[in-house]
Amino acid sequence: MRKEIFFAVIFGLIVGLVVTYGIYTANQALSQKQKSNPNLTNYLTPSPLNNTEPELTLSVSSPQDGIVVSDPEVKVEGTTLPNAMVAIITDDNDLIVQADENGVFQQSMELIKGANTIKITVTDFNTTSLTKVIELVYSTEVDAIPSQ
Repeated sequence: MRKEIFFAVIFGLIVGLVVTYGIYTANQALSQKQKSNPNLTNYLTPSPLNNTEPELTLSVSSPQDGIVVSDPEVKVEGTTLPNAMVAIITDDNDLIVQADENGVFQQSMELIKGANTIKITVTDFNTTSLTKVIELVYSTEVDAIPSQ
């Protein structure tokens, strides 16, 4: 029993000396490398911010806000960022359309009789969003007011 303990202690000392020598050698190599090039330091430098992304815009050309229409269908048209996703939300319908490579989007929407609210929302890749609200009235009793 004493022989096993003696061999275990000797084996532990040998392993400890090997590990210590490895750490000592690694430290020596690193210190020599820094002494040979004292002006070379490896710092992480942040890359400059890429501010080339275009600013988020939303322009709705049709329909106009506050008009009265006699057609139950209206075409929602406008411009935004190229290939942006545009959410068009009405009182009874929700749609997502994608703008084309020029930023133009269009979608036909069914209206309900009476007052209608159309919310058009575009979101960029940084979770910034713009929303335009268009309110119009669909009536079969009144002729549509011509646009000016």
